[in-house]
Amino acid sequence: MGIELEVLKSIDALRALKSFEFDITRCKSSFLPNSRNVLLEGDYDYFCGLESDVTFTPEDFLTLFENCDDLIFGGYPSKCEVGHYEAGNFLKDYPGWVSERIPMSQKGIIPVDWSAAGFFMIKKSFVDKIGKPWFRCPDIMTPNGPDICEEAFGFCLKLREMGHQIKLACGLSTQHLLRKDEERELAQRV
Repeated sequence: MGIELEVLKSIDALRALKSFEFDITRCKSSFLPNSRNVLLEGDYDYFCGLESDVTFTPEDFLTLFENCDDLIFGGYPSKCEVGHYEAGNFLKDYPGWVSERIPMSQKGIIPVDWSAAGFFMIKKSFVDKIGKPWFRCPDIMTPNGPDICEEAFGFCLKLREMGHQIKLACGLSTQHLLRKDEERELAQRV
């Protein structure tokens, strides 16, 4: 799977912001945490993580930049729960286990327990404070017993252990594109 055309258009629109210097880097791995960790080792002041199926506008990028004290996630629609962001809170007593996603009607910068990492910005100085590995898939306890959580949850759990408040920018123009195979699967469910 490559980068969706709409995402490439988002990146092209971003290049019009003449007040920023950009390096666009791709990293492919069969294990997503490895890709994210390799990219975070780079030389930069700010890192903007973007998945190949999340679109954004230059204004969305600027919202992250202007509100990035150290780290901020950009809210984008969930493919699992229509009308909600791919971000939310953990079930009480079960960190790493989703209890709720944030509704898309939410606007502004809000605190959350977790966010998927399809669109986020982080300062290099904060990356260095967190320590490796940044993205990991730790074992967690769920209401159904032990399980392994996905890498973005592992990242957010690590931040919480550090006492860091996770911020989500809501009300952006981001889109979470369905790939052709996802469109077919969704059509079969309906």
